[in-house]
Amino acid sequence: MTTPHDAPPSTRSERGWRDNPTTIWLAVAAVVGMGVLVQRRLVPHSTWLVIHAVFLGALTHAAVVWSTHFAQALLKTAPDVDPRARQTRRIATLFVGVATVLVAVVTEAWAYAVAGAVLVSVAILWHAVALWRRLRAALGARFRVTLHFYLAAAAWVPVGATAGVWLAREPSGDLEARLVVVHTSAMALGWIGFTVMGTLVTLWPTMLRTRIDPRAESLAHTALPILNGALALIVVASTLGSRLLTALGFAAYLVGVVWWGRALHVPLRARAPRELAPLAVAAALCWATLAVGWITSSLLFQPDWESVETSYGVPAAMLVGGFAPQLLLGALSYLVPAVLGGGPAAVRAARSRIDRYAVLRLVVVNLGVALAISPFHAGVRAGAAAAALTAYLGYLPLIALAVRDSRRARTLPRAAKVTGPSETAPKLDVYRDLVIGLAVLAVAVLAGVLADPVPTWPSLPRG
Repeated sequence: MTTPHDAPPSTRSERGWRDNPTTIWLAVAAVVGMGVLVQRRLVPHSTWLVIHAVFLGALTHAAVVWSTHFAQALLKTAPDVDPRARQTRRIATLFVGVATVLVAVVTEAWAYAVAGAVLVSVAILWHAVALWRRLRAALGARFRVTLHFYLAAAAWVPVGATAGVWLAREPSGDLEARLVVVHTSAMALGWIGFTVMGTLVTLWPTMLRTRIDPRAESLAHTALPILNGALALIVVASTLGSRLLTALGFAAYLVGVVWWGRALHVPLRARAPRELAPLAVAAALCWATLAVGWITSSLLFQPDWESVETSYGVPAAMLVGGFAPQLLLGALSYLVPAVLGGGPAAVRAARSRIDRYAVLRLVVVNLGVALAISPFHAGVRAGAAAAALTAYLGYLPLIALAVRDSRRARTLPRAAKVTGPSETAPKLDVYRDLVIGLAVLAVAVLAGVLADPVPTWPSLPRG
C-alpha cells in the first residue's frame, strides 16, 4: 500500500500486518475447501469456515486496508490524522477478532465467538471513526461520496455480527432462516457490497485507463440512499418474517446497483477490458448480481423460510466461489503493480507477470464455479470446484513473482529499460488460453467422475 510522500516509511511489522492476513485467510480457505472436496470434513463446520475465512477474513481485511489507502489517495490528509501505528493496531485487533470467531465456532466455544464478534465490530467501527476524521480534515475534496459508502458499509457490521452470533446458538424454527438472511445481507451486501461500490467509482476507470464518467459522483450520491433503504427493508422485513417485503428489499437493492453501475458503463464503452484485473472484477460483479437475483426469486417462489434457507447453497457458492476471491485477487492484480511503482518498466514487468495465462484462469474459475453449482453428477461438480480452486491458488505465486519482477526492473540500468508508458497493456493470448482452460476443466471433471466422490455442494451452514 502506498503512502503519502510526507509520511514516515512503514516498519517491517507494519507491512506484515498490512500485507499478510489476506494471504493467511485465503490459505485457510483453500486448505479447508480442498479438504471438503476430498474428505468432506477436515474440521467441524468446514463449509462455514471456508465461507467466513474468505469473507470475514480475507475480504474484510482487504476492505479495511484498501479503503484506508483510497481514502488517503482521494482526500490527501496529513499523516497525523490517522497515524500508521494506529492503523496497525486496528488491523491487529481485526485479525485477533476474526481468528477468535473462526476458532470459537469450529470448537463450539460460543462465549469466545461473541467476544470475537465484538472485537471485529470494534475494529471496523474504529476504522469508520478514522475515515470520518479524514473527511472532516479534507473539506472540499472530490469524491467524498466514496467515504460515505465506506462509512455506510461499516455501520452494517454490528447488525450482521449480532445476527451471526445469534445464529451460532442454532435457533429453532424459521428464525434461523430469517437470521441467515439478515446476517448475509448486512455483511455481504452492506459491509462488503458498499465498500466495493464506493471503491469502484474511481478504481474501475483507473483499471481501464480511461476517463471517469462526469456523472459518477452524482450517480453514486443518488444510489447510496436507495441501497441503504433497500438493505434496511431486507433486515426489518426478514426479522418480522415477511418474505414478500424481503424480496422487495432485494429487488430495490438491485435497482440501486443498476443506478450506481451506470457510472461504470461510460468507461467500459470507452475502453473494453483487455487485462486480467478488470476482467476478473467484472466477472465477480456478475456473480454477485446473479446471487442477489437468485435470493430474490427464492423469497418469491419458495413456500416457506426453511425452503429459502435450503436454497441458499447456490447463491452462497456464487458469492464464495465466483465473487469474493475473484474480486479480491482481480483488484490486487491491478493494485500491486501500481502501488509498487518504480517507473513504467517496473509496472509493466509486474503486470506482464500477473497477466500470464489470464484468460485460462478466468475460464477455469468461472466455468468451474458454474459447473460446481450445476445439477450435474457429483463428480462433475467436485472436479470443477477443485479446478476453480487450483486456478485461484495460481494467483498467489504470480503476485509474489510480480513483486520480484518489479524490484528487478528497478535495478536495471537505464539503457536496458524499455521506454514507453506504463499504461501499455500486455496482449492476452485469448484462443490459446481458452483451449487450454477448457482442456483443464475437462480433465478435472473426468477425474471427478472417475473418483465418484460423495459430496453435493453444501448449503449455507448455520452462523
